Amino acid sequence: MRSFGRLAAAAAILTILGGLVALALNIGTSGGRAVAIAPTPAPWAVDWRIEVPEQAVAGSTLHLFAEAILMAGPAPSSPALDPSYHLAVRGDDAPVELRSPASVLPADVSDGAEWELFGLRGGEATLEISLTYRQSWCYPCDTRSTTETTTRVVAITALYGDVDCSLTADSIDAALLLQLVAALVDELSCQDGADVNQDGNVNTLDAALILQFVAGLLDSLPL
Repeated sequence: MRSFGRLAAAAAILTILGGLVALALNIGTSGGRAVAIAPTPAPWAVDWRIEVPEQAVAGSTLHLFAEAILMAGPAPSSPALDPSYHLAVRGDDAPVELRSPASVLPADVSDGAEWELFGLRGGEATLEISLTYRQSWCYPCDTRSTTETTTRVVAITALYGDVDCSLTADSIDAALLLQLVAALVDELSCQDGADVNQDGNVNTLDAALILQFVAGLLDSLPL
């Protein structure tokens, strides 16, 4: 019985010591007073609203708009500080070119941002949109930077008749197309635009249509 009593006493002492250690880890001091340190809440979730240009054609200017709305999460409501947007075009041979940075540096996140891009050729472009902002729950003791990222794919339609990626259909394109038909070249730089009449075949008729367009006999390509 005496041994059992000693074990119980030792267990009680260990429990008290454990509580004191836990208390020391979770309590700070301020002016000699104990202050509980609140756990850091998780960052807010972001609801993205992206306006991707539809029917984008090579040779045209594209406008992309993004707005990130911070949705209240488990954390208490707090403002987002110093928000800034960024757009990156992914891929080594992307069919679009970024012509301007974010045109709006919003005073708050809900203002959004807009970019100007240019379609270089037919294809798909992967755009990475990010928002970086700071959050504060007890400024300046708990302020941290957060970046939220999303991606969108923009499809660029080829400019029909433009097979050399010059963004215009001319007699050079007709000559290159005839070389392809004659197997003098294996492929063209912008071969997506070779099927001018969109019949599923690339042949001399497509070259003839390009020449008619150059001569002013046709108003536009494709027909």
